[in-house]
Amino acid sequence: MADGSHNPVSNGSQSVDPRSKGWFKPGNNANPNGRPVGSRNKLDKCFVKALYADFKKHGVAAIVRTREEKPDAYLHIIIKVLPREITAEVDVKLTHEQALAELE
Repeated sequence: MADGSHNPVSNGSQSVDPRSKGWFKPGNNANPNGRPVGSRNKLDKCFVKALYADFKKHGVAAIVRTREEKPDAYLHIIIKVLPREITAEVDVKLTHEQALAELE
């Protein structure tokens, strides 16, 4: 853990410190091959495909129904869909009057 403490592994009546067995020594990767390529993406692709099919079938009506019947869920969906950060360039050479004129 970050604070230097550790959780021993129980093997029946005894506790075993994983570090004493060499399980988590630096450079010792428990799975040196890592996750198989594309395994995470397969689930993502399947989910998005199913979600798209459902949206094609129920579409805007489902959004409207959610907004009317469960506004908290509707707002939660909006929060999840919007990006966490928005990067934009701002032209600070404009005066307030010029900026307002461009908006109109």
